[in-house]
This record gives sequence, structure tokens and C-alpha cells, in this order.
Amino acid sequence: MKHEELEKQIRDVLATETSYWVLSDKLFGPEGLFGKMGATVDERKTIGRSLLFKEAQRHIRDLEYEIADRLRQEMKERPVRVERSKQARVKAAQSSRSFKR
Repeated sequence: MKHEELEKQIRDVLATETSYWVLSDKLFGPEGLFGKMGATVDERKTIGRSLLFKEAQRHIRDLEYEIADRLRQEMKERPVRVERSKQARVKAAQSSRSFKR
């Protein structure tokens, strides 16, 4: 596939894909579009410095921030109660008994 065709596909994916995981895989995964653009180390270095690559990274980072914000909000809304394991409860009970003597 030609370089220009790959660039067009990348732009289309950036414009339409809203899922972080799908976008990341399509662009940067083992069979990703950016990987198909460069066969040599020098070509990949050039691609890594391109505006399109930086735009894709920025888009991915923005989606990561959105995910982090959603998780942070969910954590505020739902208090998390951590249950102790039976082993931890027994150990804690034994420790408290040893201090009471």
C-alpha cells in the first residue's frame, strides 16, 4: 500500500474512531497503520517525527485523559469498601489479643 493511502486511512481512523483501544490498535498495534508505513529503522524514525504521528499520539493521549477522568469520577461517586481476607482478620485478632495481655 502506498504511503499516501496509509496516511489517508490514518486520518479517516482519527476522524471516526472514538474507542481508545480500537484506535490504539489500528494505529500502533502489531498490524497497525503506522507500522505499515516504515520498513526500515530510518523510515520509522522519520514517521515518528511527522506531524501526523504526533497528532495521532495527541489524540490517543486525550482519550487516555478522558478514561482517567471517568474512572476518577466513578471512584468519587462509589465508595470502595475493601474486605479483609479471613487470614488477615485472624492475624489482626491475634495481634490485638497479644497487646491486651
